[in-house]
Amino acid sequence: MFNLELLKEEVSYELWILEYIRKKLYNQMEGEVDKIKIIFDDRLSDGNLKMNILLTGSISLSENAVKKTLNLMRPLSFSSAFKIQDMVIDWILNENNFRKDYRFKQKIGRFEDIEKSDNFLLPKFFENNLNILKAFFHLYKNLEPLRGSIVHTGEFFISEDGNINIKDRERKNYIFTNQEQAYYIRFVCVLTKMLLNDLKNESYYIGLIENDLFNLKRYHFLNTIKPKDVFYTKVELIIPKEKALSLSPFKVKINIPEIAQSVATRYTTTSNKKVYFSLNIKSELDDRILQWNFPAEDIPFDIITLTEADPPFAKYFSVEMKGR
Repeated sequence: MFNLELLKEEVSYELWILEYIRKKLYNQMEGEVDKIKIIFDDRLSDGNLKMNILLTGSISLSENAVKKTLNLMRPLSFSSAFKIQDMVIDWILNENNFRKDYRFKQKIGRFEDIEKSDNFLLPKFFENNLNILKAFFHLYKNLEPLRGSIVHTGEFFISEDGNINIKDRERKNYIFTNQEQAYYIRFVCVLTKMLLNDLKNESYYIGLIENDLFNLKRYHFLNTIKPKDVFYTKVELIIPKEKALSLSPFKVKINIPEIAQSVATRYTTTSNKKVYFSLNIKSELDDRILQWNFPAEDIPFDIITLTEADPPFAKYFSVEMKGR
């Protein structure tokens, strides 16, 4: 049994650093990046649901100074991401009764032996996503010489466009572009949190991981990873009390597939784009405010009838009494 607490303890510091850097330097943010507000049965002239898009963002007076400083930390970010990969490799090798060995060449050889074996243990996420495991390992194997150049020989420089120019042990030049750094760091961070079971809505995050891997293909050389275009938003559906089937108990009939289609149409710009959303259903009555909060992975894609506090959706339901 893989010890998640052990891995969490090992990676927590590097993961914390990378989460900060990738947000501030690479402008990365996953999950609900904005919000759609829909008034129940409020429609456009063509009959489609009317949607109000509420964008989120922040302004920082020190943003440029922060980015200028973090720009110098690009090699450290790369090395920290590789270190997390290395700790995951150690974690898996240890579970397969290999002692810790700090020489990368031997780790790579042992992991290759494990890959060929029919009797090796894997974390559940990798067990269910062997293509991601393979790409993860090949990235580790092929980026190791670049990590060595950065950490041990100092054979690198950062260009004005943010690229890391690296010379490996064989004096071959590599340009690890600004965008590739972003893909690599997000891949490592999201994958690690998936291994730790820290993220819900697995399909969305697998899409992110696979898209990052597709854009890192020249470092893992695998053709099994296909590009994915995924997006995650939040939908708030407001039910005016006059639209309810009854008020005591409150009851309303909702066409979830229509909402999903409207949201997908709003964000889908490519044929392979997949839109995920969480759903908050809210109605304000004279004496109370009712809400149903569905995470993306639990949304019932059907025409449903919601009745106040009744199953099968009671676990998503909450009520706030007014005047208290």
